[in-house]
Amino acid sequence: MATFEVSDEKLEETELALLIGKITMLWNQLHDTTRYCFPIVLGENPKLVSAVLDPIKSDDVQRNVVLSVIHFALPGDQHADLRDEASRLFNLIGRLAGQRNGFVHSSWIRTDGGRAEVSSVLKKPHGAIDRSEPLKQGMELLRQIESALSQMFILWGKLQSAIGPRSHHPQYNPS
Repeated sequence: MATFEVSDEKLEETELALLIGKITMLWNQLHDTTRYCFPIVLGENPKLVSAVLDPIKSDDVQRNVVLSVIHFALPGDQHADLRDEASRLFNLIGRLAGQRNGFVHSSWIRTDGGRAEVSSVLKKPHGAIDRSEPLKQGMELLRQIESALSQMFILWGKLQSAIGPRSHHPQYNPS
């Protein structure tokens, strides 16, 4: 593995770049695991998920569609707690999305003092970012995304248990 040296004056900038990369990677995993709830509850081929969700460009709308599918597939009082748990987790992911967008889509600069901060020259800084401690806030966001990802894996297991074994799994046939 290649190594590189970082001067002290660019250390915070490098840490921030690595943090933004890690946030992006984990967020994409969280997004994928959220989408995978769709075939878990419907028993469909995962390729159907792409056909249904990919034309929807808004992650928020995609999450709402998947949550609607969960609610549809698990009717009745016996699944009320599981539907509520899924709703709480999807709402948490929606709240985290604003912070994630702030970190990933902001224009970051290095100040005269060498600190990394959000630039406000060409656009208004994203309101989800604490401009005084971006690294600290980013690390907390990363922890929350990791926690949401773990919760999503737990939700998968609960969804699979609630749906039960399927006697027939439809096969994808593009013709």
